[in-house]
Amino acid sequence: AEALKRSYEARQYFDHGHHSEPLMLRNLFVHWLAEYRKMMIDRCGSGRRGRENMRSSFLKCSQSMAQKYAVVPKRLVHLANSVLDTSQRMRKFVPAGPVLRQVDAMVSLLQGCDKWFGSAQEAEDTLPKLDDLFCTDAWRLKSLLIMSFTPSFLTGSTKLRNDDALVAAAEKSWKKSKHQPRKEKSKMEQLIDEMVEYGLAPEKTVACVLELPRGKGGGRSNPRFLDDLKATLEMITCGEPFSLTLAAENKAFVTFEAAPPKYLGASGQGGASEVCTLRPESDLVKDLPLGAHMIDLYGAGRWKFTVPMLNSLRIERERAEKARAEALRQKREAEARLSHAEREARAKAKADALAEAAAAKRRQAEEEARKKEEEARKAEEARKAEEARNAEEDPQERADGGDTKNEGADGEPTAAESTKEAVEVSDDQEGPQREPKVSEADAAASAADVAKAEDTDPPEAEGGGAEEAPEAPEADEEPAEDEAAAEQAEWPEEEALGPLLGVYKPVSPYEVFWEILDPTAGPDAPAAASAKRGAKAKAPKKKVLKGRCSWRNPVGFLGSSEIAEPHTHGRWEPWPNDVFGVFT
Repeated sequence: AEALKRSYEARQYFDHGHHSEPLMLRNLFVHWLAEYRKMMIDRCGSGRRGRENMRSSFLKCSQSMAQKYAVVPKRLVHLANSVLDTSQRMRKFVPAGPVLRQVDAMVSLLQGCDKWFGSAQEAEDTLPKLDDLFCTDAWRLKSLLIMSFTPSFLTGSTKLRNDDALVAAAEKSWKKSKHQPRKEKSKMEQLIDEMVEYGLAPEKTVACVLELPRGKGGGRSNPRFLDDLKATLEMITCGEPFSLTLAAENKAFVTFEAAPPKYLGASGQGGASEVCTLRPESDLVKDLPLGAHMIDLYGAGRWKFTVPMLNSLRIERERAEKARAEALRQKREAEARLSHAEREARAKAKADALAEAAAAKRRQAEEEARKKEEEARKAEEARKAEEARNAEEDPQERADGGDTKNEGADGEPTAAESTKEAVEVSDDQEGPQREPKVSEADAAASAADVAKAEDTDPPEAEGGGAEEAPEAPEADEEPAEDEAAAEQAEWPEEEALGPLLGVYKPVSPYEVFWEILDPTAGPDAPAAASAKRGAKAKAPKKKVLKGRCSWRNPVGFLGSSEIAEPHTHGRWEPWPNDVFGVFT
């Protein structure tokens, strides 16, 4: 389906809204010749000199063009060789004049690979210009085609015709008119009435008759039948937006939302010159939407084709997985797009925070050291005051009762001596041994801060070893994987393709039907004399030859869907409704 769409879009592009396959091939060749001329000009600035094979240069240009459009390089080479051979053969039949000079200039341009120019400007001035070689008037070219292929003529029209008598009676309903027999509606008029009854736009809607698959889970018994049918039609139409309406058991109306493309000539075709697109035409038919053509192309123009139904449940699961992967990819790209300056700013802010935390810990350790010094100073003052009180006592009493005061009942030192010894021990510990204690506390606090900031193991606590901090899960990937696994468990396993669905050729009330004009048929032969006297002679039935273009030709499923007036009193006839053509 994607290959069909690319091919059809390429044909549409080179046709440029002229509805002519010969003009499409002409535009394709002129576009290729413009690319070939540009390639020869660009070659002059490369510094490489020498003769180049013409076939290899044709192939190189065709391969470059195939990267932009859905064309086959070998067929483009064959087209260029055919044009060159035909021009050389017909040259001797062309009289001397401007036409002969144009033919010679085109032949010299096609054989330009044998020439060499010193600069690109020299090549631009020397090589023939396309504006001087080709005609840009589309009507003149169509007239030449009509004269060339006479008498291969066709007439085309839709099967919708306004009844002038009924329209006049409806517009002048205040007048009394005689009773007229009611005319039966044609199939196309009944189809339009059915579309209008469902509230659909007939010019954007096609009717498809379906042959539903039989068996278990094949038809309406499947609860997801409508979803599967819509997914199948989306695949056929290559994603063209549409709405689906089931009118009967096996009949579906497909209404496309997008309007047919409008071709704006040279200004609307990506910068292509007028010589490649021809001058825009007016008053041509307004074709059917692209999705209707895609359904016809998928069936290769057959009246019926089969297609395996897609599984909408599986498609929804794949879309959900793609959306999740796309969201994760976009998030990673957003993170990767952070500039080096932002990363440095974040690192600097983190370092400043660590330094501030270390300074705070250091200030806290210094405060604790000052408190300990203050307590030691107070203990020293208390000891000195106790010594002063002891010195004021009677020395004789201290001598008599010294043994009793200094020793307790069990021969151990008294509380005063214990206090004195404790004070002496604290005095001995003053000085150089206090600084290591403060620095160790500071180092421990800094290590704890760094460990906390860098998500490392904290220092050991009292009563056991340090507990390892659990590794933080990735906030982006692991929860997404868990959700994907949970959703995958919810989705049941389904097959990608289902049973075969039969689809008949799409029908539009605005399709143009072609009739071939038979030039050999003379005037109507007189009716044979009846055996009975007075009997009316019957005119012979006129033979009509139906015509249809190839299914690859965009004109093969042509439609005229431009409604001249709004729908009033049965006016559904399009304009133009009479088309003339020539088949080659």
